Amino acid sequence: MSRARELAKVGGKNQQVIAGLSTHVGVSTFAANVNMLSGLNVTGTTTLSTKLASSNLANSGVSAGTYGSSTAIPILVVNAQGQVTSASTTAVDSTTIEQLNTSVSCTDTGTNGLVTVVVDGSTVGVFDQALLTVTGNIVPEADGSRDLGTNSVRWANVYADDVRTGDLHLSNEHRGVNTIDGTWGHYQIEEGSDDLFLKNRRTGKTYKFMLQEV
Repeated sequence: MSRARELAKVGGKNQQVIAGLSTHVGVSTFAANVNMLSGLNVTGTTTLSTKLASSNLANSGVSAGTYGSSTAIPILVVNAQGQVTSASTTAVDSTTIEQLNTSVSCTDTGTNGLVTVVVDGSTVGVFDQALLTVTGNIVPEADGSRDLGTNSVRWANVYADDVRTGDLHLSNEHRGVNTIDGTWGHYQIEEGSDDLFLKNRRTGKTYKFMLQEV
């Protein structure tokens, strides 16, 4: 028997002790405990029938712990062998997203839930618990394709210097009766080339405004 493979009696069990054996080619089955006293190179597929104790694994250089939370994003570096070689975190409050040539950042100032959205260095929106402030236009993706509010959930007031619209619908059905005669109505104002028309949407009757040129 060579010195590279010796049989020893340890605690009443046969233990295979391999010393100075750098390469082993072929199929071997070790029925008892095995201690490697030096490096071992294996050619082919190695199958372990039992788990390796974590105490027997070499440290990867990464500190044990939990990485990532509700305020931190984990950053992991994994090598070609599937080992985690580096672990760290980055704060969530200031996250930058790069999409093609556009840089978007969303920053939580930590004051009253205030969040600022910046695109390519320009602030486009500021959100807080009770107010949305924008520096640009709010535009639907297609003409006449989106609503602002619904028939049952409406905005209380709209403040604008100019209101540009198509037909104007006037109805107080949702709010309730008026304060003059206690009724409610639904009218629609439509534009003609020379006249302005009013249609009663409840009765179907139509009227023409008497316009006087000035």
